[in-house]
Amino acid sequence: MRRRVYAVVVILLMLTTSFAFSQNLRSTEFVVYIPNEGRMIPATVCLPVGESGETFPAVVMLHGTGSSRDEAGNGYKMLAPYMAQNGIASIRFDFAGQGDSKADYVEYCYTSGVSDAVACTEFLKNLKVVDPARIGIMGWSQGGSVAILAAARNPQYKALLTWAGALDMFDFFGDNLYQKAKVDGFVKIDLGFRPPLNLSLRWFEEAKDISLRDELKKFKGPVLAIAGSADTTVPLSNLDDIVANAGGTDKAKYLIDGADHTFNVFTGDLSKFNQLKEVTTEWFKSKL
Repeated sequence: MRRRVYAVVVILLMLTTSFAFSQNLRSTEFVVYIPNEGRMIPATVCLPVGESGETFPAVVMLHGTGSSRDEAGNGYKMLAPYMAQNGIASIRFDFAGQGDSKADYVEYCYTSGVSDAVACTEFLKNLKVVDPARIGIMGWSQGGSVAILAAARNPQYKALLTWAGALDMFDFFGDNLYQKAKVDGFVKIDLGFRPPLNLSLRWFEEAKDISLRDELKKFKGPVLAIAGSADTTVPLSNLDDIVANAGGTDKAKYLIDGADHTFNVFTGDLSKFNQLKEVTTEWFKSKL
């Protein structure tokens, strides 16, 4: 019964979207709840408005640790309509236990994140305005970690882009918390900017055992790694490591001078973020 209710919601939203198209808007957004592994994934779809029968490439957007689908300082919320106005559709979603997700964060790990990304991708591919052969994926910080794994293990992703992508998340939380998680199956982490989260033992084991550098070697499509020169959260060496380990020949890095881990979105000066937004959009336009 629950799935039928959500299906009705999606249909109504799709009808609303069709109406939005008729108003000659440049882009349109709607919210959906996508079932996957016993939880509902809250997601926002942003679509370009084109001619009848026109199709567009699309990007799946993965957020960072403890954040939500709109991302830090509404970074993804600003990026999505800009991409749509440039002919790129997108879906951004909340990982388990984050944003509007009703699941507990203990359900989140690398592989659950990949599974949710794939479920959202399947939803996108079924929209008539999306070209299923031109799907890219991107992630911010730990979202970049999951995006790397998703791209490496799912050939449907044709391009991979990271914002401050992290390759060594286990080191971020460390062995002490890992030992505590072994006792109770999870450990409570306080990130300071939101209520504490229950980080699972499975997350620690995957972060420790999965080599994202090795996984990257499997992805042969184009890769762009972007970071800010003033990022003190993820080591800048990750930028070079992502490029060095990507399995294809079309790979590059882009360093934004003076930008921090969140590309200065909280400073009131959006010049660095606007640069990020433009580089990201132009790259996906050229690769998808």
